[in-house]
Amino acid sequence: MNNLGNEEEASQFMLHAVDLDETNVTVHPNVPTPTMLQNMGISQKRHAAYEQMWHGLTYIGVVANTAMWLYV
Repeated sequence: MNNLGNEEEASQFMLHAVDLDETNVTVHPNVPTPTMLQNMGISQKRHAAYEQMWHGLTYIGVVANTAMWLYV
């Protein structure tokens, strides 16, 4: 993409675009601004959804394992 000469060296880098002009934010593709990068966090609602998902998967795993041992 940036025409770097050495493919082996170039494969060790990952480029990330940052829009430094916060008044005219690029829409497509969505390029983050420095303020957006500083506020990267997970909301409480999303965190609770992940917690509920893992709790449910753990419960299903325990029930499936118990059923396997009882019926096999």
